Amino acid sequence: MENLRSTVIMKTDLAGFTDRVTKSSHRDLSELLGKHDKIISDVVERHAGTIIKGEGDSFWVTFPSVSTASLAAKEMQRDLQHAQVGSSDEDRLAIRIAITVGDVLHQEGDIFGDSVNLTARIESITPPGEIYLSHAASLSVNKAEVSVDYLNEFDLKGFSQRERIYRINQEDEIRLFDNRVMLNSMLKDYHEFTEEKADEDVEKLIIENDDIAKHICYSYGGTLLQTMFGSYKIIFEDIGEALKGARKWADMWEGFLKENNWQNHLGIGMHLGDFSVFRSHVFGMDLDKAIHIRMLIGNLYPECHRNRVLVTAEIFREIEKNNSALHFKEFNPFELESVGRNTREKRNELLLRIGFEEGEKAYELLWSDQ
Repeated sequence: MENLRSTVIMKTDLAGFTDRVTKSSHRDLSELLGKHDKIISDVVERHAGTIIKGEGDSFWVTFPSVSTASLAAKEMQRDLQHAQVGSSDEDRLAIRIAITVGDVLHQEGDIFGDSVNLTARIESITPPGEIYLSHAASLSVNKAEVSVDYLNEFDLKGFSQRERIYRINQEDEIRLFDNRVMLNSMLKDYHEFTEEKADEDVEKLIIENDDIAKHICYSYGGTLLQTMFGSYKIIFEDIGEALKGARKWADMWEGFLKENNWQNHLGIGMHLGDFSVFRSHVFGMDLDKAIHIRMLIGNLYPECHRNRVLVTAEIFREIEKNNSALHFKEFNPFELESVGRNTREKRNELLLRIGFEEGEKAYELLWSDQ
């Protein structure tokens, strides 16, 4: 069935994908495409768009208006950016997005016409991370909702007339993650290890920790927000999956330490709360609680000789509701002995300041051999 009608078209393209194919493993490529596909499809659904076809690393999508398409494009770029906070430059994904509007032939689930060809040509000159509009699309967009800048006229292959191209401005914004599980990890004596060990050992430890963190995110639905000095901040939507991921990380890390006869045991703290992200910065009162629940490992076990996972009462209460088979040991953070330079009184003052209540319990996740 053929149908010619005015249509808003978007084309997305994953920049540098061909080069990644030659350098990445099958698992890495599958993870990369899975992350890309989910972000695109989720945003399209939220903005009432229709995916016409996907071509591996690119999508053709139609929308009910240019403004809707433009807002969706900004959201795609934003979500992709937030999903990769903490990733290294070489691991980061970037997409190009082009938007046009015009008469399009809809035939057997596909689209054809000059506007389709124009979209492809504009996408080919769009830099990674940017959103470009055709002249017609720029005239239709609601300027109160979307800020647009004129770039220049371009010669595009297959078109006799130069095309006026516009760029959508993308503003940074704080993103809120409500009611999520924050996992905060740290390796024991990380700084001493990096200063005292040979470069190849330091690289080996960092690479293994990074690979496991990415595996946990991929397998248990985590989003890496930040990594610094061997510490990772990862959020999860599902508490059960987050706890499974923490146990898996500890088990995998235990095997790695035994293999190398190293003592850099893993400490993980977990808290359920609200978190804020701006660019690569993570902040909020609940973040402080997630960090300090992990730091209590040093108070519980001054000579830590195994991997440990501590969780706040907020997580434990949710696990109790689900009758989880996981086992925990309860303790009172305010009754722990002081370790290091801070006195017990100062430690307890800090606990109160970051959201713990006097006498509030915390919990250690136990393994079968504990």
